[in-house]
Amino acid sequence: MERTTSPNTDTQTYSSGNKVDGLGNSYVTGFFFGTPTFGPGEATQTVLSTANQSAYVAKFNSVGALQWVKQTVGTSSAGLGIDIDDAGSSYVIGFYSAPTTFGSGEAL
Repeated sequence: MERTTSPNTDTQTYSSGNKVDGLGNSYVTGFFFGTPTFGPGEATQTVLSTANQSAYVAKFNSVGALQWVKQTVGTSSAGLGIDIDDAGSSYVIGFYSAPTTFGSGEAL
């Protein structure tokens, strides 16, 4: 199963951490440059874009279909590790510089 595609050679996507929950869902974090497509060809296909290095967190169900993906918006960031608690909340470790917003959440 292909999880991301890149429309050109200027796009690079890296995964740095993953965790599988009790239902078999996979949570992946990492970082990217450019414009990767997550879940290519799926109903939930998502194209992200950045001029800088951005962190992302993605959730795939037990058969590998993309459920969602979120990215940071800021100067430079990367997700390096991830954990999931029993309630399904995710905890990401990584780095960011300057004010950074994750998904539609608040500035970090």
